[in-house]
Amino acid sequence: MSSSAPRKTFRTIPNTGRMDGYTNHCMFISILDYLRNVKNINVKLSEIRRIAELDETTHNSMFDITDPRYFGCLDKICRHFRVKIEIYYANKSGFQDERWLGRSAWSFGYSDSVIPIVAYGYHFELIVNIGGNDVLNLIHNPNPDTHVYKPKKDIAFNRKSSDVNAIIESQINILIEEVFSMRETVLLLTREVEYIKVTINKFNDELESKKLILSLEKDNQENQEINDIIKSEINSLIEILGEYRSEEIIKIKIINKINSSIEDKLQIVHVLETDIQ
Repeated sequence: MSSSAPRKTFRTIPNTGRMDGYTNHCMFISILDYLRNVKNINVKLSEIRRIAELDETTHNSMFDITDPRYFGCLDKICRHFRVKIEIYYANKSGFQDERWLGRSAWSFGYSDSVIPIVAYGYHFELIVNIGGNDVLNLIHNPNPDTHVYKPKKDIAFNRKSSDVNAIIESQINILIEEVFSMRETVLLLTREVEYIKVTINKFNDELESKKLILSLEKDNQENQEINDIIKSEINSLIEILGEYRSEEIIKIKIINKINSSIEDKLQIVHVLETDIQ
């Protein structure tokens, strides 16, 4: 984001990611906050999980859009409650208490009822105010003192440390934008791999079917011409399957390489955050 872009401050309903025996569930708690406090829908976290079709391996896992266990889960929630989820990321300037809202990174569902959620890396909270304007009409508010997210170190900044922090956090923001972009690429590639796998299964079924037909007709000399056609089709299918499998391997390698690069960038972000004065 360029320095000339307007900086929209925001407020959220904070959550710890813990509820009803679950941990790392800040994404789904944010959705729950909206349903309870805006739509007046009394629903439990376990019900949200059921609707999202999450398995037990996600009981204490952190939501990750690139993790296959979470594929489609937000879309299912959106369809069930007829809502749209918009996920934004947060920027920091380096000056005390100053955060502003970045671009919308992801969007799920189609509805006029929008759930605005901010992402602080892997932590998520429901946005209730942007630029001093309430964006949600809260029926209930479990925490009237919704907050502006603050840097970890709440100290009195002098001008020098503020300038240094501004430079560091500018670097952090650039890295985070790169990470979001790379995650979007991983998501697209992962969907392509899933499509390739479905296609491979379809061609495998067709191949096995033709092999069965050929085995049943191999002793029938009257159908030699048909057998030759089937053999040709089998060879073509084997060739096509080889191409799809090669493409699948290449895309998986690219995904793994990007994921490795993402981890490297997040490590750099972590180091830079510890350097904030």
